[in-house]
Amino acid sequence: MSFRQTRLAAVAAALALSIGAAHAAAPAAASDGVPPPPPHAHPAPPPGKGPAPMLRAFEQVHDQLKLDANQEKLYQTARETGRRNHEQMRDAHRADFEKMKAAGQQPILDLRAMRDAREQAFEQARQLHRQTEDAWLQFYDSLNDAQKTTVSSAIKADFAKMRAGRPHGHGPRFDGPHGPRGASAPAAGTANAKP
Repeated sequence: MSFRQTRLAAVAAALALSIGAAHAAAPAAASDGVPPPPPHAHPAPPPGKGPAPMLRAFEQVHDQLKLDANQEKLYQTARETGRRNHEQMRDAHRADFEKMKAAGQQPILDLRAMRDAREQAFEQARQLHRQTEDAWLQFYDSLNDAQKTTVSSAIKADFAKMRAGRPHGHGPRFDGPHGPRGASAPAAGTANAKP
C-alpha cells in the first residue's frame, strides 16, 4: 500500500470512528420529539449574552440611545432578523446532524458527499450570519455620532472583558503556551532545571 493510500485509509477510519463514537454517545431523543443537540454543541449562552459583543452592546444601551421612530424600526428589524436567522441555523444544524448520522450508518462512507454537505452547511450559515450583520450595521449607520459613541464604548467594554477571559469564568487568557506575547523568556538554563 502506498503512503497516499495508507493516509487516505487512516483519514477514512478516523472519520468513521468519530462519527460512530459521536452517535453512540448521543442520548435518545426527548419525549417531546425534539432531537438532542449534537454531542459537540456548545451550551446555550446565559440570558443577555449573545454571540458577539456588538450585539450585546446594542441590547445593553438600547434605552440610553433615545432612538427616533426610523432608528427604532431598524433596531427591531435587526433583532428580528437575528432571531429568525438563529432559528434557521439551529434547525439546519439539527437536520445536518441527522443527515450525517444516516451517512455514518452506511457500510461504505461517501466521504466526498459528507464533505460537500458540510461545506454547503457552512456556506448557508455564513450567508445567514452576513444577513444578520448587515441588518445590525444598517441600524448602526442610522445612529448619530453621540449614539455611535455610546455603542462604541459598550463594545469596547465587552472586548476588554473578552481579552481578560472573564466571560467564561476562566482566568486570564494567554496568547500562547508560554504566556502572553512579548513576555520575557525564562532565564537560560532555568526552564528545564530540576530542583
